[in-house]
Amino acid sequence: MADDDIRQFSTDELRALRRSGKTETRPDAPEYELDEEFWKTAHIVFPSLGGKTAKTIRYDKEILAYFQSTGKGWQTRMNAVLRAYVETQKRKIQAKQE
Repeated sequence: MADDDIRQFSTDELRALRRSGKTETRPDAPEYELDEEFWKTAHIVFPSLGGKTAKTIRYDKEILAYFQSTGKGWQTRMNAVLRAYVETQKRKIQAKQE
């Protein structure tokens, strides 16, 4: 993503845009319908309350290169993927216990 694609808005500005029906998206951004079916399976992921820990870890070169190639925020995206995996595994374990 190029720097000229990044825009910052305050919460009040975003609310005003929503109320006016004017939203700004990239022309190449896909259109998604967030219908009732989407919200049935959606869940909010909050940052860990314990913060983050710096740790030396080894990744396959290919995996690391991919995430780094996605640009600024690659570590956050990598963390989100790992978090989604952990949450899925927790749900599987919980389902087995029920």
